[in-house]
Amino acid sequence: MLNAHDERREAKVAGWIGIAMVALFLVPLPFVRNPLSRPFPYWSDSSDSIGTWFAQNPSISGYTIDIAFGLLFIWFAAGLKRWLTAPGRAPLQAELLIPAALSVGICWMMSNAAFLLGPVAAERPDAISSAYLHLTYDLCVTFGYAGSLPLALFSYAAGSLILKNTTLPRWTGWTSHVLAMAHFGYFFNVLTTSDTPFTPWGWGSFGSYVGFALWSLVLCVMMIRSPRPASSLAHIPTSTAPAAVTAPTA
Repeated sequence: MLNAHDERREAKVAGWIGIAMVALFLVPLPFVRNPLSRPFPYWSDSSDSIGTWFAQNPSISGYTIDIAFGLLFIWFAAGLKRWLTAPGRAPLQAELLIPAALSVGICWMMSNAAFLLGPVAAERPDAISSAYLHLTYDLCVTFGYAGSLPLALFSYAAGSLILKNTTLPRWTGWTSHVLAMAHFGYFFNVLTTSDTPFTPWGWGSFGSYVGFALWSLVLCVMMIRSPRPASSLAHIPTSTAPAAVTAPTA
């Protein structure tokens, strides 16, 4: 069992890992993805529009970043789980953090793997290029949508754990729940065919991702500077057996 010093060291390491994760997401955002000036095409756009979009967006850099982000996200989730729960007590929400982070990383890596295939279509005959472009684009966007669902689950679970603690600011928990609803909104936007705030890299989806990064940054600073927060469910209550009743002696 870890002592208090080892727990603090692990929390600090996880906090710094989380800061690296946030930096990996935010710093290259305008240069690698450039969402505000290069919006995603729509499902119904022509092959020329989709091909132009693939050509304007670097793919290998984005794929490499998502691999690193996924690995750091899993580490951060493991550290956050240990920081928010006491030894011997793991609520259901805590058990969801690591699988949700793993699912997000897999979905985003698969999305960028499909992204890598887009430029290859330019080398194919025109008869194949159109169908190939639409297939790679559909896979790219579909996995991107799919990743928002476990991200919503992660945000909800983390927010619920924060709200059960007695020493953390409650606004961090409620903010996490708001972000979870935004991620859910982005996921269900896949069912629409019109322009909405939650289209890929629309202001709604873009804001939810940036909001999640800033929320994570706040938690990382807390993990580095603060000890394990006190929880209302810190320990499992132990049942006490009733005292044995001795029969009176004659």
